[in-house]
Amino acid sequence: MSDVSKGYFISRSIEGEEKGRYFYNLVNLYELVDAILAMDNIREIRLGLSLHDTAATLPDAGVPPDVLEREEELYYCRCLVIKGDTPQTQISVNPVHLKPFVLEALKRPSSVARYLSVRSKILKKATASTRTGS
Repeated sequence: MSDVSKGYFISRSIEGEEKGRYFYNLVNLYELVDAILAMDNIREIRLGLSLHDTAATLPDAGVPPDVLEREEELYYCRCLVIKGDTPQTQISVNPVHLKPFVLEALKRPSSVARYLSVRSKILKKATASTRTGS
């Protein structure tokens, strides 16, 4: 996770004046899934990811260079965890909103390829974790 004194986006006016800062936390998605799967009585995990790109594509966002590696992949993530007894936790990884996903996919097919790779790795990791009970 990021240090909130460093991790933020800056909103600017047309004239370039700072209008506000929007803080965020950086979370490794694989670690997030591991942490959730380690909890008791997790029935379902739903991850919604928005297509994003690398930190290098966010030059105007005001992200300090010591927070992100330029080639690090970024996704906005919504996570819903549903508790309840079940023999095996169900996990899904899907786009947050389908229409923006498709429109962005038309502009940047490489982002979709990276998204699908990340999605596949998360699902594979989650499947392996639920099989071994860890």
